[in-house]
Amino acid sequence: MTMTVGDLRAMIEDLDGEREVRLVFQESWPLQFALHGVVDEPNDAADGDFCEECAGDMPCVDADCACTCHAEQPADTRVYLIAEDGSPRQDPYGRKSWWDTARRF
Repeated sequence: MTMTVGDLRAMIEDLDGEREVRLVFQESWPLQFALHGVVDEPNDAADGDFCEECAGDMPCVDADCACTCHAEQPADTRVYLIAEDGSPRQDPYGRKSWWDTARRF
């Protein structure tokens, strides 16, 4: 089962909007990170595909060229939560018990 933006909203709608949000992952050895931001790209290739055919190491900006940069990409319907690089505090670990007490969709 996949969580949607709507599922997430429903799970946190009763929480104070000023509360800090962190990402905890890896149930067997939980690590926590502060969030840096959210990415909602139109497709997976939107950031980082470089064209060696027409622009070397730069993203292709020539709409008239026939390189692979301009091939139609499937729409990406995902939203990505981006974690900060490093722990938000000295203790980077979450609690294993959170997996049992988590609000689930």
